[in-house]
Amino acid sequence: MAVAGDRRGEFPTRDAVLEVDGVSRPVSVWGTTVEDVLEAAGVTPGEHDLVSPDPGATVADGDTVIVRTAQPFEVTIDGETRTVWTTSSSADTILADAGTQGSDVTMVADRS
Repeated sequence: MAVAGDRRGEFPTRDAVLEVDGVSRPVSVWGTTVEDVLEAAGVTPGEHDLVSPDPGATVADGDTVIVRTAQPFEVTIDGETRTVWTTSSSADTILADAGTQGSDVTMVADRS
């Protein structure tokens, strides 16, 4: 029986894997995109978070969607403090993301 406005037949369910910060879980979704997988799982990435593939990309049955949550770090470069958002926990990578080569650098991590 078809229901007016019911378009599920156009988009068969897809079973994907959603990995958020290293924790994986299965997600079944009627949609066709990474954004549909995120929505079905109730995951809303932040502005600085990494989502792979891109939210607009098409998802095939069995695909894995990865989300890495970004954290802010305060980095002082040549006396000027700024916030660097990164999904890395490696100090070397954080400093590289901040573009610190050849600079006098201090990094303070907020553990709260």
